[in-house]
Amino acid sequence: MLLPIFRTPAQGAILATLLLEPGREASIADLARRAGVAAPNALREVNKLINAGVLQDRRVGRSRLVSANKMSPFVEPLTQILSRTHGPVRVTRDALADLPGVELAVIIGSWAARALGHGGHPPRDLDVIVVGDPPTRQLRRINAHLEEALAMPVQITVVPPADWREGRAGFIQAVKERPMLTVVDRTGGTPT
Repeated sequence: MLLPIFRTPAQGAILATLLLEPGREASIADLARRAGVAAPNALREVNKLINAGVLQDRRVGRSRLVSANKMSPFVEPLTQILSRTHGPVRVTRDALADLPGVELAVIIGSWAARALGHGGHPPRDLDVIVVGDPPTRQLRRINAHLEEALAMPVQITVVPPADWREGRAGFIQAVKERPMLTVVDRTGGTPT
């Protein structure tokens, strides 16, 4: 866990899902799916966050829609924290998901290590490996967008697919031996 300040990982994931996408409303089932938690856990966490005034809900027919409570004094600072603790994976995935020529994208370095529970200093930047042949101009725009959205330096390194698969270069060997988080995978389940 990057910063263990949330009561549970489910709570952090639910808050990230709602607070990092301003104006987003979600049903409990959709929220559970997007946050990657079981529906009963999502319901329990949502109820606690509504009682604390961080989230709000409304009924539309039989559906219960949940969103951030913009009137809560805690939403803005929580959003800032969540953008550092949960934002890089979500924002990087969204930015690279539709970029042509991307076979695989992984977050590496200190950010990946902390997110996967390895100790160390808080990350100051974000390192991303893109395996493929994406359009250079679009990738530069995405890099600038990520730096602005995450308020930290972002380094994107492009690796040709054959080099990644062969893994002979020292840099690629080192990357594959260390923690990494997959954000885009179009390899058919064979990212190595």
